[in-house]
Amino acid sequence: AIIRRQDLMFASISHELRTPLNGIVGLTELVLASSECTEDSRRRLDVVKSQAMRLNSLVDDILDAASNKRGHLLVKNGRCDLREISENVCMMVQPLVSSKVQLINNMSVGGDAIIDGDSNRISQILTNLLGNAIKFTKSGSITIRNRTGRDLVVVEVVDT
Repeated sequence: AIIRRQDLMFASISHELRTPLNGIVGLTELVLASSECTEDSRRRLDVVKSQAMRLNSLVDDILDAASNKRGHLLVKNGRCDLREISENVCMMVQPLVSSKVQLINNMSVGGDAIIDGDSNRISQILTNLLGNAIKFTKSGSITIRNRTGRDLVVVEVVDT
């Protein structure tokens, strides 16, 4: 009975979260389709849209973990562009950065930045790492970068 109640609660919560998120995605797409949208606004709206879609995906993951009682996170593997992910995350956190701190995205472009992974999880991790760096860096810089090894890519967030 408790498990059934939990499932109903998660279903209700997911509906309440998805409804406004779908509205955000839909309205963002309408504005993006408008010819009156400036390039700067278009970039920002793309970030809004991608973050709303990311939140929708996280709701799916919460439901999946709750209803299946697996206790582990579902990873959706696919081709990811680290540069694109890092640009979106940097744009999202930029308003939180102090005027005394410079946020630098030195993520590689091209082959070294294309990996197999879960773009939502990577975005979530980068957001958390940058959020911590922003919280504890009062002046100087915060740099996000990657380097490649034989069969791996290391992503670093370095602050002063």
